[in-house]
Amino acid sequence: MPWIAFIRVFPAAGQLGHDPAKSLLRTILSEDRSVPDGGASAATSDFDRIMAELTGRWKTRMKAIHARSISNNDADSELDKFRWLKLHEVIDEAEFSRIAEQLRTYAAVRARPLPSEGTIN
Repeated sequence: MPWIAFIRVFPAAGQLGHDPAKSLLRTILSEDRSVPDGGASAATSDFDRIMAELTGRWKTRMKAIHARSISNNDADSELDKFRWLKLHEVIDEAEFSRIAEQLRTYAAVRARPLPSEGTIN
């Protein structure tokens, strides 16, 4: 599909308020000439179904790739990553809150001084 290549070449185009991939897909689907007078509504429902499937697959992939906490990174950068996932509705508010609490707890434990390694007399 040529519109996938377009998205890869211009990934920020969808962030400008106009999504060329959606427009192109809508145009392709609306050119179905096999259904007289009802083609536009059928194309719109096809478009919505296709976009829902693509969005669902994208969210699943983003969650599989990014929804793990990396203990080597600092808590702030990890929290920013999970904020981005929440912003794009990859994770919900409850999951974000749970992860944020875990990161804060981990950061607090990590910041504590280590106990003395000397012998106890």
